Amino acid sequence: LATARVITVTDDDEVLWSGGDTVVVQVGDVLDRGDHEIAIVKLLRDLDEQARKEGGAVYMLNGNHESLNVCGDFRYVTPGAFVESALYSGLEEKDLKDWDLLARVRYAVYRPGG
Repeated sequence: LATARVITVTDDDEVLWSGGDTVVVQVGDVLDRGDHEIAIVKLLRDLDEQARKEGGAVYMLNGNHESLNVCGDFRYVTPGAFVESALYSGLEEKDLKDWDLLARVRYAVYRPGG
């Protein structure tokens, strides 16, 4: 996004929309790409909110990895991404070693309506 000049990163590492009325389409597969998936989704949503104030937009499409997660297929999920979704859901640090619980929580986060 920085290369496309639609964002600016401040000295405080804040990411700000600078694309004016540009429309960005993220074509899926944000999930299963590392330990910070929810952070990336939140960033893209925040950028969309900022972009819309300037006549632009950020659209996120579902790719096959989003579909895999909705279906409960977690074979490509990193351990850190399981932890991130568990913490996002409000689990406590002591619960993070229960992998069955982490899988159930992740499914609850990504299922339709989750």
